[in-house]
Amino acid sequence: MLDELKEEINLSELFLEIIAKEDTHLLKEFLDEQNISDVVELVNEFPQQEATIIDNMTV
Repeated sequence: MLDELKEEINLSELFLEIIAKEDTHLLKEFLDEQNISDVVELVNEFPQQEATIIDNMTV
């Protein structure tokens, strides 16, 4: 459980760093490397970034 929490925090922190850089290529790469469940968690944690996340996902 602690490892899951640590991983979630790291994903969230990394996501925020990428968003701050406004680098869409890096954001696409980051999202492509995540499990869909992790992307859903990011959407739930950062609802204000939902459109950005969805727009940068590879379908």
